[in-house]
Amino acid sequence: MTEVLGNALLASYLLGLDQMNQMKGSMQSISFDEPVAKAGPIELRFDVPPEEAIDYFRRKRVVMRKQFDDLRGEARSAAFTVGGIYRKNVLQSFHEEIAQALENGTPQREVVKGFREILEGAGHRELGAFHLETIARTNLQMAYGVGRRRGLEDVSNDLPFWEYHAVLDDRTRPTHAALDGIILPANHEFWSDHFPPWGFNCRCSVTATAKMPGDYDRSNPSGEAQLSYDRAGVPVKAEYGTAVYDLSAGRFTGVQPQAGLQETIEQAAERAQRERRIVPQQVRDTERAIRFEQDEHLHFFDSEGNAVANFKGTSHEIKFKLTKAQESRLRGGFDVHNHADNESFSLDDILDAASLEIAETRIISPRYSYVMRPPASGWSEGLVNEIKRLYNEVRVKVVSELQREMWDGTLPAREAPFEEDHRIWKEISRELGLRYQRKKIR
Repeated sequence: MTEVLGNALLASYLLGLDQMNQMKGSMQSISFDEPVAKAGPIELRFDVPPEEAIDYFRRKRVVMRKQFDDLRGEARSAAFTVGGIYRKNVLQSFHEEIAQALENGTPQREVVKGFREILEGAGHRELGAFHLETIARTNLQMAYGVGRRRGLEDVSNDLPFWEYHAVLDDRTRPTHAALDGIILPANHEFWSDHFPPWGFNCRCSVTATAKMPGDYDRSNPSGEAQLSYDRAGVPVKAEYGTAVYDLSAGRFTGVQPQAGLQETIEQAAERAQRERRIVPQQVRDTERAIRFEQDEHLHFFDSEGNAVANFKGTSHEIKFKLTKAQESRLRGGFDVHNHADNESFSLDDILDAASLEIAETRIISPRYSYVMRPPASGWSEGLVNEIKRLYNEVRVKVVSELQREMWDGTLPAREAPFEEDHRIWKEISRELGLRYQRKKIR
């Protein structure tokens, strides 16, 4: 099982390296010991069996045989590390799911569905959809990024400038979109933190170029965002749309210079484990205790799950006041409160969590549980301003959708109250990179 996952990581690494070798080949002749297969280069997806991908790269002699074999062992070690954050039975099930996906061309959504069933059966109910997609994608992307960076470093004497590219669709985070088109020297400090992927599910890429274009606009390379730089020439803030964004990489930095495959994947596994944030037992016990209460109860916990403060309100409102010492303890912690009406977060719920720098705010109700977490870079003033701006805009859109669905009979009227805030936060989270989840309680 570990070999299958290791081969997938290896194929991803070689894909990134091969793309840069092709670029290098356009500048100088490259000879191969064996004829190159007519098949085109593989893509980073589940519908190419890894052995075929690896065999393709072997024929192309992308690396020397000894280097290839060393790398193969490194990929297997990295795969074991990636899987090691789960219990053994879960690890084996994940490997089987990935193996079948690679062999049968299973779409990612089906792989994620399989992951969810495995985790729920093992009692890992706290894992949400973004965790599962991370398992399916991030580690392969990290391996691809290592290969691509190594290839770029190999040609940096001939192509000394690197250009950043964002995907620019509705799933792209503003902090990543704002950097689209930025060009900096290959040895610039910026690339130590921002070589893709530098965030969970980051799909950005980097290409190399021989010189800086004459019409390059340093202050607005994307044409959509005004960038501000620090003294070292690293972009630190972006005015994008009507908001200002912090461009720091947060706790998930990108592929490091001269990074090894095993080292990078191990670091990614450690980050994934930290991001996973197992909910402390005291928080879960509190949820069970207040789930069916008619009046709202609000409980605050520090990052270790130790109680900090609790408050009680009415059936639709709760007010609280914390001391400075309590606020300090809450940074990176949890809050949990109940909604008897089964509805999701209010705008004030999220603004309060951002103000207190809560890492995970939770709602429990008779029917659903809700979780909201900030992006990997954390809460910021720019993010809060953007949430405020988007909330009413998205709300108008969602209410219109709900009315249309009730009118044509596709949504029962009794379900509409449960859907309104849920859809609002689902849309805002997709736009801003928040991590939001609703789960039906069985």
